[in-house]
Amino acid sequence: MKWIVLPCQDIGAGGGGVWSKHLRTKVSCNIFRTLPPSDSNEFDPEEDEPTLEASWPHLQLVYEFFIRFLESQEFQPSIAKKYIDQKFVLQLLELFDSEDPRERDYLKTVLHRIYGKFLGLRAFIRKQINNIFLRFVYETEHFNGVAELLEILGSIINGFALPLKAEHKQFLVKVLIPLHTVRSLSLFHAQLAYCIVQFLEKDPSLTEPVIRGLMKFWPKTCSQKEVMFLGELEEILDVIEPSQFVKIQEPLFKQIAKCVSSPHFQVAERALYYWNNEYIMSLIEENSNVILPIMFSSLYRISKEHWNPAIVALVYNVLKAFMEMNSTMFDELTATYKSDRQREKKKEKEREELWKKLEDLELKRGLRRDGIIPT
Repeated sequence: MKWIVLPCQDIGAGGGGVWSKHLRTKVSCNIFRTLPPSDSNEFDPEEDEPTLEASWPHLQLVYEFFIRFLESQEFQPSIAKKYIDQKFVLQLLELFDSEDPRERDYLKTVLHRIYGKFLGLRAFIRKQINNIFLRFVYETEHFNGVAELLEILGSIINGFALPLKAEHKQFLVKVLIPLHTVRSLSLFHAQLAYCIVQFLEKDPSLTEPVIRGLMKFWPKTCSQKEVMFLGELEEILDVIEPSQFVKIQEPLFKQIAKCVSSPHFQVAERALYYWNNEYIMSLIEENSNVILPIMFSSLYRISKEHWNPAIVALVYNVLKAFMEMNSTMFDELTATYKSDRQREKKKEKEREELWKKLEDLELKRGLRRDGIIPT
């Protein structure tokens, strides 16, 4: 590697253009490269160790130098924008697919500095990240730098001006919500949930489409993802406004009732932990006349039938909380539940008796055919 070194005073207006041009050339020559192909069928990012970049000591030096340049007090974006352009950003974003987490961490810092200093590139950067995510969700389901790009977005979303632009709302609904569908969600779920919550803190009216989107993509067969969804929902409920809660409480608690009834104890346990959250409890209490009928049958049945004693203990605590909130409705639902159960048992007994009669009738027909008993 051969660097062209200029005196510090040349970084300013006098020599900044030459300095920026040479730096861009050296950075481009050293870090922009074709990444080795990754066999997504064999490599499991959750289980396997990543392939570390063999030339990292050299690359690290380049990244360090470039970051110092971007953070320099003499750095002038008006001059450097001739060289740090859209093509440069595209090549930078491609490197986020590197398997080496050390490189992705430096790239995150570089891209964040560029976003902060080059106002003309901001919309382009957001658009290209949008494109990366869409390819990831709908085509490849493979891109190593999703978590790092989401970290950058979390900071970007935090700086959005109000009211939010239609472009930003569309990105939330059309890109961030579908990211929940990919198999490797656990690798970037924390960063994704943070971005979602940032949006809702900016604009509470987005709460309903977000929660309905999560309900749409709720995992059916993966308990690990269900636990993640429940954790994210609690983060959303921690910042939800009471007026927005009323809009989504029915579909939300129908889903929670299903989770509470899950035979997988971690899913049931995570759902029952909602009643340990003081703010969520206050929302439930204010709307107990709607939520209690939705939850009651699942809770009462589990209290009698669940195989895990820890879950049964949690359910009893929830039932006790509901009884204290609204004792009149609780007693009515208990009486109705027991009455319904008695009717179900009666119907079940009648069905069994009917089947027995049919079996006996079929047995007699068979014996008559065989001549064992007279016709």
